[in-house]
Amino acid sequence: MEFEEINPNVCSFEKEGDAVEGILIAKQDNVGVNESKAYHLEKDGKQMMVWGTTVLNSRMDYVNVGDYIRITFKGTLKNAKGQDTKIFKVERAKAE
Repeated sequence: MEFEEINPNVCSFEKEGDAVEGILIAKQDNVGVNESKAYHLEKDGKQMMVWGTTVLNSRMDYVNVGDYIRITFKGTLKNAKGQDTKIFKVERAKAE
């Protein structure tokens, strides 16, 4: 029997308009040393992971595992404390 290593691609949003889409296959809480949220998507047999942020988490609360979604990086804005905050748009495919 042969095995292949499984490593999800970690999506990093660097420039405005960067996007990822696929079926949401899992949501995780308290992941890693920062106890962040993580979202796992799959498209065309490939898995990818997106680390949560405050803005992204608030939008992902309305998405269910099994939904086909698209996450788009909209850029960075300053929050009330003057810190850079990544802004995301989350879309869910409409049911047919």
